[in-house]
Amino acid sequence: MLTQLIALPVVLGHRRLTERSRNGRWALAARVSGGPRIRWPACAVDNVSINEAHPMSSEQTSTDAPDAGSAASRRYCSELARADGAVLIGSADPVDVWILLEYSAVWRARALNDNALSPAVNNWLRNAVAEIESTLACKARLLFVRQTEREYTPSQTADLSGRPHKLFVVRSGERDARVSAVDLPNYDALLQLDAVALARDGTGAEVSGEPLYLVCTNGQRDLCCARFGLPVYEQLARLYGDSVWQTTHVGGHRYAPNLICLPEGVVYGFADTAVAPALVQATRSAQLDLEYLRGRSCYSAVGQVAEHTLRRHFGERRLGALRLLGEQRLEPGRWRLSFEVAGQGRKQVHVRELAPLLVQASCGDDASKRLSQYAAELA
Repeated sequence: MLTQLIALPVVLGHRRLTERSRNGRWALAARVSGGPRIRWPACAVDNVSINEAHPMSSEQTSTDAPDAGSAASRRYCSELARADGAVLIGSADPVDVWILLEYSAVWRARALNDNALSPAVNNWLRNAVAEIESTLACKARLLFVRQTEREYTPSQTADLSGRPHKLFVVRSGERDARVSAVDLPNYDALLQLDAVALARDGTGAEVSGEPLYLVCTNGQRDLCCARFGLPVYEQLARLYGDSVWQTTHVGGHRYAPNLICLPEGVVYGFADTAVAPALVQATRSAQLDLEYLRGRSCYSAVGQVAEHTLRRHFGERRLGALRLLGEQRLEPGRWRLSFEVAGQGRKQVHVRELAPLLVQASCGDDASKRLSQYAAELA
């Protein structure tokens, strides 16, 4: 039986459950709360200039808000989540194909919809995601990326059509992982590309053997992403050069800094400067760091929990050591997943959904957000 969940007093907040059941097989991706509703102090966001200026301005490279007094007293949702023992695993969005467009102008809070690209280009991007998903029966995700070191126009409203930009189409399947790159002479060149062909086999692009490391830095979407993400981006850029990019919102402000390793589709949370280089190096060595792992994007949330449970049980960190054979929904809130584990044969994991956890949605928003919780058991 699952260890009984005991509500802690409100003053203690909520914590990660580390106890196992009596048979020693349950691994919990759960936290308990001291009451039915958790409300964290709202984070002040007034007069914030991060990302308001041009990406290359001194205001934007700072990791603090401009008002030192307010920054000193502000409580960031990522800091609160880490202090409360937030569970990372199972929180990565499932993505099979990543469409990464270098976009050098200002990133607004909803940058993918609120930008200076032409209507025709924005329409192509929306259609690309929809056509890839419908034709290839997979999940596609569009992100904007940029690099501090590249020279961008200083004007927020500048005509961006006259300088080259990069387009990456990345497959991050369990067994099909690759990076395809296209040098765009201008954004209108997108209109001549076949997005489905790019995603299917890289037709029309240069298939690159180089990895990509994305760090979310969009402070207009959430302050945590800029405050904690920018130092990580700068650190990794010094170490790994052109492989490192800033990216728009990837989901999970409360886990900032967020790091995505492509083409493997490995998503890490709380990847600060103390651990980020080691996380990148682990991926480069075809290994996983289970402590900071949010999940692999080739799996669903329950797949991520099941994989993590197996890896913990067998002490298996090799990236290619597990292969998902099937995921079956037994009934609402219950699943059975089968994996082939190197040296162990076929293994099954049962996953069940627990009561959702209510957390602060983001910095500056004290509204509650429901987070799914799961428990996993080896069959």
